[in-house]
Amino acid sequence: AAAAAAAAHRSPGALAVAPLQIGPPPPAETEATHVVVLSNLFSEAELLDPEEASEILEDTKDKAAEYGEVKGALVVRQGEGGVVGMPYMGLTLVRFSETANAYAAAKALHGLKFDGRPVAAKFATIETFESFSADASVTIKMV
Repeated sequence: AAAAAAAAHRSPGALAVAPLQIGPPPPAETEATHVVVLSNLFSEAELLDPEEASEILEDTKDKAAEYGEVKGALVVRQGEGGVVGMPYMGLTLVRFSETANAYAAAKALHGLKFDGRPVAAKFATIETFESFSADASVTIKMV
């Protein structure tokens, strides 16, 4: 009888509720490459200021290095040529030596707030990274 009384006082149908997710979904391990693409790190003013953009890129590279060896990092900015970098405009690409390290960094950095903005992480190919790295007119880079 005591067990029945205790059962009657429990909340009916206690459900596990997934946390509300705002923004893009977190990166999937199956999509991981050597290159992590981070968005929302720059305001428009920061992106237009080469010194400010370089400082943020250096901080980002240092943070990314906590997850493994970083082979290079760059931010895509408006260049002389114009439209080449448009889909990646304002994004930061970080190239890791190992895919597992890139995934660990993407998973950890996705959803963090940077200057009040939620960071989103996804992946790109090494070829994408190299194409921007070769074009000094649209990037600020650090090796």
